[in-house]
Amino acid sequence: MSYSKIAIILLLITLPVIFTMFCTTVRAVKYQLTYYFEDDFKYTNDTEASVNWYIYRSTGDSFNEIVWDPVNTYVHLVKPARYKAAAIYLRNFDMADYIMWKVDFIAYIGGGTGADGLAVAFYHDLGVSSPGWTLGVSGIPGYFIEIDTWKNDWDPLAHHIALMEYSADTAPLHVFAQGLNIRGKWLYVSVTFIREVVTDNIAQGKLTLIVWDNADLVNKEPAGNVIVNETITVSFSMDYKYLGFGASTGAATDDHILDWVKVEGYTAVVGGELELGPTTLISLENENNIGDIIAVLLASAITLYLVFTIKSKLQNKNTL
Repeated sequence: MSYSKIAIILLLITLPVIFTMFCTTVRAVKYQLTYYFEDDFKYTNDTEASVNWYIYRSTGDSFNEIVWDPVNTYVHLVKPARYKAAAIYLRNFDMADYIMWKVDFIAYIGGGTGADGLAVAFYHDLGVSSPGWTLGVSGIPGYFIEIDTWKNDWDPLAHHIALMEYSADTAPLHVFAQGLNIRGKWLYVSVTFIREVVTDNIAQGKLTLIVWDNADLVNKEPAGNVIVNETITVSFSMDYKYLGFGASTGAATDDHILDWVKVEGYTAVVGGELELGPTTLISLENENNIGDIIAVLLASAITLYLVFTIKSKLQNKNTL
């Protein structure tokens, strides 16, 4: 076999490899799981629970606000009683410390006359709101995703899921879904935020919300159908650090239950090698623009042209 044929074969073999390298490269962004917390709420009283949670009752009613149920292993944020509100916030978890965080939980809303809903709060300050439409966290600095089961004048359709800032009686930052049938079901909810840029304590990144309309209460897994699956670009102030849950009732009521919560916090590993494992995530992204790819293809085409030109000249010389 001639040298020219060998060169052509080698080039054809290496072209796909070069193209793949330039289309998909590994960024130097690696997420290492450094915080993990899971809770199925087996507490019998506030003393046990307060090891992990800050507890707030709006009316101080321990029979209807933050009621621990160790038999069923869940907590009633608010039971179906009129004009109640409550909230719990996770201790020892500073959300600003993590470049990526993820919270999964299983919740139930129902058993009453239809109000008002519950919320998962993040980058939030501590406290509880007054009863009514507040979902237990409205009016306290921070952000929350509301699972709202009552249509107030300012709301989109009843049974909506939306991203809110500070107050539940303002326009949502984003509506994920509305007109849903979510009462009387065990919902599995997953919220993930990946921080990409931080400027003046403002974190910009991608927020992903996935909601299933059923949950496996034994294995703590999603079941049923996905009713929300969306990723949006958002910016959050990191002035406040807490993650929590709240719920409320007004003239209309419902039971608002948390069955289980899992929280994960990831920090970026900068430089060096990282041992891959089940707690390591590596972001694969296209780091190269189309100009890089065209340049590689053009260089390859020129190389092919030169190979054929040299081969042709050698053949002509041999003919002479």
